[in-house]
Amino acid sequence: MCEQPLYLRPIEDGDIALLEKWLNKPYILRWYEDPAAWIDEIEQRNGSFAFINHFIVMDGSRSIGFCHIMTAIKREKSGILSATLIKHTASII
Repeated sequence: MCEQPLYLRPIEDGDIALLEKWLNKPYILRWYEDPAAWIDEIEQRNGSFAFINHFIVMDGSRSIGFCHIMTAIKREKSGILSATLIKHTASII
């Protein structure tokens, strides 16, 4: 049982090596398939992938996973914008 609640913190450059290690684990490769593409996305999170918010899932002071969240906006024929929150999470220990 964790003493502190789980929380998300923005990913930092120092997390990339840990994320690369996680993404290359066999049970993670099954879901994420191309670790290099994910690392590229993270490295370009302030550029071409700035529309995606990348996070490390924390259990107290322990990094336990990766999460990214984005909002997809669609313009309807009526001119109304609709937004969908898309969340992709993986608990990686």
